[in-house]
Amino acid sequence: MLLLTPILTRKGNSVAVFGFSIYSISSFYFLLELIVGVVFILVAPESYKAALLVQLCIAGIYGIALIANLIANERTADAEEKRQYQIDYVKQASADLKGILENVSDKEAKKSIEKVYDALCSSPVKSHLNLAQTESQILVSINELRSVVSDGDKDAIIVLANSLLIAVNERNRQLRLLN
Repeated sequence: MLLLTPILTRKGNSVAVFGFSIYSISSFYFLLELIVGVVFILVAPESYKAALLVQLCIAGIYGIALIANLIANERTADAEEKRQYQIDYVKQASADLKGILENVSDKEAKKSIEKVYDALCSSPVKSHLNLAQTESQILVSINELRSVVSDGDKDAIIVLANSLLIAVNERNRQLRLLN
């Protein structure tokens, strides 16, 4: 079973963590079976039934522990993937706004965009399924802001930045209500 452990380990970002727990269980099982086997060889009972029964009990306990650990690893990996998706929204939007900020020369327009950037950076990274449309709309608005900044229309930048700030604040408010 120790040799099959790499096959049972889920691939992903935390493969070392998942593998360590499964390797620990498999190693403990191997050592326990080795010790019990040596004891039965030294005792040399006339019947094989006691040795078989003990070995089967240990294997059953190992199977239960292994399955429980595999289920826990799957749930943890799924939660980790979901969390990474949620973090990506804030990271991407913040990075986009930071890039836009570097291209703005007008102080008033830059201040409006900085407010949105600050609100976005202080946003909770945890998200909710109901907010997916709002978050994608915010990302689309950031792309619109990028094109308005490249045009250099100060008033349009301020208007779009203010509407973006309202959308970010609304997303944060809805998130507090949903969680």
